[in-house]
Amino acid sequence: MRNSTAKNANLGGLERDPEAGARAAFLLTQADVAVGLFTMDGRPLHLNMAARDAGFAAVPSLRDKFAEAELFDDLLIEANQRGSVRRIVRLMNARSPSWHDITFKLCRDPETDEDAILVSSLNVDALKKAHDQAELLADRDQLTGCYNRAFFTRRIDEVFQPEATSEFAMVYFDLDRFKYINDTFGHEAGDAILCAASQRIRRVLPGTDMLARMGGDEFVITLMDVSDREELTRICERVRATMAEPVEYEKSQLNVSFSMGATTVPAGAKDPDKYLRQADIALYVSKQAGRDRCTIYTEEMGYAANERSRLENDLRKALKRDEFVLYFQPRVDARTGQVVSAEALVRWQHPARGIVQPGSFIPLCEETGMIADLGHIVLKKGFDQLCNWQHGGLDIGISINVSPRQFMDERFLKTLDDLSRSVGFPEGMLELEITERVLIGDHDVISSRLRRISELGFQIAIDDFGTGYSNLTHISRFPLDCLKIDRSFVSALPTSGPIVRLIRTLSEKIGARTVAEGVEEEGQAQLLRDIGCEQFQGFHYSKPVPAKQFPSVAADINRRVSVLSVAR
Repeated sequence: MRNSTAKNANLGGLERDPEAGARAAFLLTQADVAVGLFTMDGRPLHLNMAARDAGFAAVPSLRDKFAEAELFDDLLIEANQRGSVRRIVRLMNARSPSWHDITFKLCRDPETDEDAILVSSLNVDALKKAHDQAELLADRDQLTGCYNRAFFTRRIDEVFQPEATSEFAMVYFDLDRFKYINDTFGHEAGDAILCAASQRIRRVLPGTDMLARMGGDEFVITLMDVSDREELTRICERVRATMAEPVEYEKSQLNVSFSMGATTVPAGAKDPDKYLRQADIALYVSKQAGRDRCTIYTEEMGYAANERSRLENDLRKALKRDEFVLYFQPRVDARTGQVVSAEALVRWQHPARGIVQPGSFIPLCEETGMIADLGHIVLKKGFDQLCNWQHGGLDIGISINVSPRQFMDERFLKTLDDLSRSVGFPEGMLELEITERVLIGDHDVISSRLRRISELGFQIAIDDFGTGYSNLTHISRFPLDCLKIDRSFVSALPTSGPIVRLIRTLSEKIGARTVAEGVEEEGQAQLLRDIGCEQFQGFHYSKPVPAKQFPSVAADINRRVSVLSVAR
């Protein structure tokens, strides 16, 4: 009676419904899923056709079908604990292992009422390989084949464990002047360089180390079991040397270099972001030192970076609070000595530090992009001051510096257009000083932009002329009103006389005036007069002063000239 009950329970009542039993048998024999009944030690008792085709009948025990035989025992133990278990495992085929979705379910043999294993197995080899490939692609950067940021983040969390016993190192690096390469040769060339760089680096890294592309041209290397700074330096130099040979792209030889920042990570460290930031700070130091080098992080760099971060935060607040003021330095007519113009120079009225000179914050503004906002403020303040002086009877012009980023900012032309429409706009009295860097690029675009500025009634000057990389064949295309001779040439007089004379001749040819900057003594002024420079600016006449003091300073300069003229 017991056997009959067990049998009926195992068959699910099929004996009481012969038609249903026939259908179940038909489905079992025709299904693609391999189904078999096995003894507890793995001997086959009954197999459907799919199981026979899959080779389950060709082995003395189910254990022998497993590529890793110990997995049979693991599945059997788990099935005993839970009643059934399902896994993706490798089963042996005639030629090679393949992946199967297999289920173990404990039951009783309907014929003998002995404990048995009901096994179903489905070949999922193609699906598993596709899944593995998808996971591989998900972990890899599609362009370079390096690990991507997502994988690096997961991997680095595994490395930063309290129980870790080995120190290691991280190196953050990017390609120098990569934007220039993209802009000059196209993004395809940039992609080719990224691929070549990653391939070369992987060839020199040990198998335990990892290269990941974080985005753009930024990469991170984790160097396992590296704790010595000298060893770290050697490895970094070896990586950097991989770019010693140029990259070939469409018959061109593209020379590329790396800037690198590295840091060591002590065993048991817990904060990946802290050490990534250290490597990034060291990379910044490499960039500031001239690029194409590797810098290893020190605590002093961290202090400097924190100070820079504080300065950046203060600057952003200063822009919102309007903490910037203008000082003005006179420009005098070389022949008459009378003040004819003034250069507006920005100062930061810091609430705690007082007046901060531009050299302390302008470079950071340029680096962070805040220079466009600051330039907009200076332009508006300079224009307002010009109008106030004009209305008050001080008939002089004002020159204002314009950064390359501000020059290309969309608000710039719009602001100039708005100013030119102001009531009583002093046309031709506001001069915009640009550097030679502004002239590098698409000359048609630059020329069109400069002509629009000129048409709106603004003068255009090139500041620090002679120190940049102007293409002299294009200078005549630009509507320039003034060339400002850099102070380095003035301080080198009379040795630099031929260069100053050349600039003076060039300015005459294009119809521009010359202004000599940094004039500090009368001897320099006399040499510049002999060469033919039209205007002077420098401490010989006055240092920059606040707007309120400027009228009296200008009057004093004019008075001194008048006294000297009478004396002569």
